[in-house]
Amino acid sequence: MRKRNKWIAAGVGLWLTGAVCIGSGVFLDNPSSALTRVVQAATQSETTQGQIDAANKKREQLEKERTELKKTLSSSESKKDNILQYITTLDKKMDTLTDKVKSNEEQIQLVQSTIDELLLQEAQVTAKMSSQYETMKERIKYMYEDGTSGYLELLAGSSSLSEMYNHLEYISKISEYDQKMYGEYESTKQKLTKTKKNKQAKKDELVATKETLSFEKQSVKQLISKKKGQLTKYNNLIADSESSISTYDVKIAAQENQVENLLAQKRREIAAEEAAQKSSPSGNSPNGTDTTTSQTPSSNAVSTSGFIWPLATAGRISCGFGPRTAPTAGASTYHKGIDIATPTGTIVRAAKAGTVVTATYSASAGNFVAIYHGDGVYTYYMHNSSLRVSAGEKVTRGQTIALSGSTGISTGPHLHFAVYAHGSYVNPLNYVSR
Repeated sequence: MRKRNKWIAAGVGLWLTGAVCIGSGVFLDNPSSALTRVVQAATQSETTQGQIDAANKKREQLEKERTELKKTLSSSESKKDNILQYITTLDKKMDTLTDKVKSNEEQIQLVQSTIDELLLQEAQVTAKMSSQYETMKERIKYMYEDGTSGYLELLAGSSSLSEMYNHLEYISKISEYDQKMYGEYESTKQKLTKTKKNKQAKKDELVATKETLSFEKQSVKQLISKKKGQLTKYNNLIADSESSISTYDVKIAAQENQVENLLAQKRREIAAEEAAQKSSPSGNSPNGTDTTTSQTPSSNAVSTSGFIWPLATAGRISCGFGPRTAPTAGASTYHKGIDIATPTGTIVRAAKAGTVVTATYSASAGNFVAIYHGDGVYTYYMHNSSLRVSAGEKVTRGQTIALSGSTGISTGPHLHFAVYAHGSYVNPLNYVSR
């Protein structure tokens, strides 16, 4: 009896569902007789009801999966927006670095022009010194190498003591003039040489800055490329999610059609049962009550060069200088320094006294320091966990400048130590040893 009541209730619910789904396709001539038809048809439609339950369950599962896809889509779109904002920031940084590189190159050209002018002036002064020196040699030769007769004749030929004194003073003044001019030329040359040396040092600093800027620019370029790759990935994820959602929409619509078709089949079964009852002598309609319910769906949304080892401990050289296989995405295939494996927090020290030209963070080098040691030689210390010096600071050999780490593009805690000398990177082991 309870099983039959269960199917009666199911039949009532199903009938009401059919009314909701089909709308004007359901006609209720008499609620009581309609309920009677449902009650009589219920025992004959268990198979159809099972199909309806299964179809509804599948539709609910599809809708649940679609909701998860929507969440994935929303997450992908959010990440895409973040990447776009980051790329915009990187583009601005790239523009700033480009402007700095351009300004730096202009300064280098200006300093080089000054150096060229100083070289020209130095050459001119050297030529004048050479000419003055030759003149002095000729006079000395005349007065000393050719004998003293000419000198004595000049004095003896004087018509008076006053004239002889004048001749002596003249000869003395010529000698003083020669010495004075030569001394002035020598002084001028020394000043030019000193100025040229200072300008060359300035140029070396600018070249180092250019190298640093170019390094940062390349790092930003690599990061932009990486982010654009991620952007493509999320664009593909979004496209795939949207396509999958569209597919789920089609499947859900098809499932809804199947449910409606099953409901239509249920109504046909009810109609057939009603027709059978009408033809039966005992086809009386029992009394019943038409009960309607409303449901609202919800959703949830120190070496010979004067350099010392850059670490307070020996460490282990994990990668040498020169060609290599890139150890991780974004790393170069030509290693411009050496990697020294060491625990995070190891003291990193200045290999030689100098001036800190850079102490900053780079996407690829992480926290890094660059020190200029003079004579066109620089040292670089990369991937540090923290820095202990600032740009412009003078450091002594062995001074703590950072603590080692694994920042930037890195596969583990280590120090990347590089030496840049006279326009190119060189093997650091030519300068330091453990």
